[in-house]
Amino acid sequence: MQVLDGIEHLVLAAEDGQGHGQIRLITGLTPEQLLERQLVAQFPFRTVQPKDGSSADLAAELLAWLVQQGHMEIKVGLPLRNGQISNDGGIFHANDGVIEDRSGDRLAFRGSINETPNGWSTNYEVFELFCSWRGEEHRVDDKERHFLRLWQNDDPGVRTFSLPEAFRQELAIYAPAEGLLPRRLPDDVRDRLLGSRDSSGADSTAAPPAGLDLDERRRIVWSYVLNAAASDLPGCERVGEATSAITPWPHQQRAFQRLWQHWPPRLLIADEVGLGKTVQAGLL
Repeated sequence: MQVLDGIEHLVLAAEDGQGHGQIRLITGLTPEQLLERQLVAQFPFRTVQPKDGSSADLAAELLAWLVQQGHMEIKVGLPLRNGQISNDGGIFHANDGVIEDRSGDRLAFRGSINETPNGWSTNYEVFELFCSWRGEEHRVDDKERHFLRLWQNDDPGVRTFSLPEAFRQELAIYAPAEGLLPRRLPDDVRDRLLGSRDSSGADSTAAPPAGLDLDERRRIVWSYVLNAAASDLPGCERVGEATSAITPWPHQQRAFQRLWQHWPPRLLIADEVGLGKTVQAGLL
């Protein structure tokens, strides 16, 4: 969770200083994981209860907000062997990156800080750093061109994929309600983001006042839930399921997706008694 400390300041690191900073990230998975949709099965926040105030919940909320607001894009990289996706268990493990601030200064790095007992005591670790303001701009350019080749799926050794929509839907459960900012944001970042909304004409008072009683807070939350399915937010169609005491079976979820994705639905649900036709209709 410590890796997220301070990352919200990158959102503000744009030339206009109005909260338009962006992050691009490529992560690695084995082909088996991608093909078998294990990305969803191994969702890192699966055991985290939304809105419980834990550090994991706050981290999930911030990550969901970064993705939802377009501040972070994530792709999956798979290594290639002779032009084909590798099936020998290899993973995409490049540790390169470029960071640019609002004034145009850039920092490029290669390697990772391995903060494990072995990393500190027994491993042989290498970390390289190049700064454009120190006369190393050509080295930074090389790193940036390499990253762009990966991002645009134009590297002969790696194939990159957009993050599966199923993962986005899982992550969207943790996103703050529309118009609200993540609770993890420091006060100074929150104030600047709200100030930028004021200057653009958007509502900066969407966050509930601190003095609201419990019933009023519940009303605000449930009014959002009530209208969420009619919004265009990622994962909005799963709000009913997420707020229900029932965990649908896979066949119920598949039937719901068929109904939802072919609107208006024309599907005869004729399951045997006890297989949950009512739940399928309830999800819809």
